[in-house]
Amino acid sequence: MSQAILKIAIPCMLFLLLSVQGNSQVVTDPATGQMDITDQNGVSLNANFIAPAEIVTLKIPVYNLNQLVGLPLGTCKFIISLGNNMVLDPSFNLAAAPLSNYFSWTTAIAAGKLQITGNLISALPQDFDGIAAFKIKATNILGTSMIESDFLVTNHNTTTPLTDEDPNNNTATLTYTVTTQTVPVTFTNLFLTKKGCRVQVNFTTENAINVNRYEIELSKDAIHYIELGEIARKNTINYQYDFTLTDATTAPNIFIRIKSVDQDGSFGYSDTKKLSGICDDKKADLLRIYPNPITDQQSSLVINKGDQGVFNGQYIISLMDLGGKIIEKKLLKLNNVQQINYRPGILSAGTYYIKVQGLDDTGNSAFKILKL
Repeated sequence: MSQAILKIAIPCMLFLLLSVQGNSQVVTDPATGQMDITDQNGVSLNANFIAPAEIVTLKIPVYNLNQLVGLPLGTCKFIISLGNNMVLDPSFNLAAAPLSNYFSWTTAIAAGKLQITGNLISALPQDFDGIAAFKIKATNILGTSMIESDFLVTNHNTTTPLTDEDPNNNTATLTYTVTTQTVPVTFTNLFLTKKGCRVQVNFTTENAINVNRYEIELSKDAIHYIELGEIARKNTINYQYDFTLTDATTAPNIFIRIKSVDQDGSFGYSDTKKLSGICDDKKADLLRIYPNPITDQQSSLVINKGDQGVFNGQYIISLMDLGGKIIEKKLLKLNNVQQINYRPGILSAGTYYIKVQGLDDTGNSAFKILKL
């Protein structure tokens, strides 16, 4: 080969060699995201209320956001600092931690804080979405600290260097507080629905870790409450309680609230919701009452079914004031009559309610009457 040809060939070969070496570099996107602290059942906790010595699970997202190229082994490390008030739970097997098929996990003390390091020992696939989870334990030292996680490009043991296409998504932080204060439950929703004399109470909660039970309370004046019943805390955020309006709970308006009782006896309340405390059965809505208003003490009220049938069976007629206090109650046994004649007795001027309750599933209703 002539010297002229060699002078041309050698630079070309060097160019091709450098090109091949340049193509060995990988560009992809290791990333992490918002961390979460949960209890052992996987329920998210409020990180501002971690009890001393409490064992929790730290969950950290691990991503490769590049949809075409994986992360070569030996190119990255995942470094997690637990802050000043957390350590790894001694019973936790780090070698069996999630994603241990991709990372070799080790621990060390750095700047007085426990640090968990994951060395990428297997290629992480493209478009990867996983969770690294560790059982950690709060110390007995009270105070606020921070967990930091970093998914770093280190190229510490590779022949295929990695370049991060977005270095702004490699870090996440989570502030937590170790405290003796218990987390307050949050009532996110409280709904009341009524059908006939049946009332359904639905409510949802958050941060209910320390709750022992929920007590459903009712008031006729929004001041004095009675307990209708209770529900034990369950592994859910949604609860339902049903009750039937009775003489003790019937009023023009009733007020419902939920009382949460914690394990230590402390308690809190939901918002209060108002609902008509009068049965609104569709059958009874067809009844009519007259005269209304009442103009003298001798007036006899007529409760009429019109063309909707007859009264047949046992009925309770209750006269109540605006606060729901029962002034008078009568039990009537009726046999196929179209109307009830009811004399309320001596009444002061004002507004009252008359409730008609069929004991044989024949309908319930209440009427507002005015005494002049």
